[in-house]
Amino acid sequence: MKVSAGVLLLLCAAAGRGNCFLLQAPTPSLSTPLRLQQGLHGGGRGATAPPPPLADSPSVRVRPGSRNGGCWMAAASAGESWVHREASKTKLLAALGGLDRGFWATKEQRKEVERIIEELVAMSPDQSPAETLLKEDSKWELLYSDAPDIVGSGTGNGGGLSPSNGEIGQEFNAAEGTITNLVELKPPGALSSLLPDDSLQLQVVINARAMSPTRVGMNIRGTRAVPRNFGGVDVSRLPPLRLDLPVQPPFGEFEILYYDGDLRIVKTGQGYFGVNRRVAD
Repeated sequence: MKVSAGVLLLLCAAAGRGNCFLLQAPTPSLSTPLRLQQGLHGGGRGATAPPPPLADSPSVRVRPGSRNGGCWMAAASAGESWVHREASKTKLLAALGGLDRGFWATKEQRKEVERIIEELVAMSPDQSPAETLLKEDSKWELLYSDAPDIVGSGTGNGGGLSPSNGEIGQEFNAAEGTITNLVELKPPGALSSLLPDDSLQLQVVINARAMSPTRVGMNIRGTRAVPRNFGGVDVSRLPPLRLDLPVQPPFGEFEILYYDGDLRIVKTGQGYFGVNRRVAD
């Protein structure tokens, strides 16, 4: 029997009980015949292994099993969880379409987003997301928030004489142990046609630490204002205006409700949700 899609399924018994290892083969063209040896998971001599189920991820997974085929059942369950998780992620992204990160979200739309978030929270694949998130460099873009200090009351972005928001995101620096919140400010809607390229990036630099497997505590370190374009003139080479605080007061905390390396859902200490998607470095 040939293994499809380059996935090699190896069954072995260890310490008196079966364990199933799902391995992603290095090349998609690899095919390897599989057979179960006598007595392994209840198979007789020369028995052929059933088709391998969908793996939960390309990385190695160890699934405790039993000699009556429990290994196959565990692996199949993992594949089913992956399918359900991806379906809920797709549903969430569809619900966020047109909300402009929450700037245009109605009360009913926010309730629907929260309902889908609850689905995903139960399927988060990482049980220690705070440690995982803080130990590597990464960049994220904001997909959704219901925090008034970020998206206002949901009545729009840049109405009247208020500045409009461009890119909003975060950068994590593992070596420095910091999170930098990034907010791009643009001219109000009434002036956007006259000054379409003007922008100023505000940065808040935060010291971050894992308080528990899922909670991150923060202390504010300083702020920066980085000019990019002013009056139609490129001013990106000007040094940023910065304020480094001699004392770093608390800046709140957040709980990571869902994390899979690509999508991150958090809840702030004030009870607001945030949905972020990882972007290429």
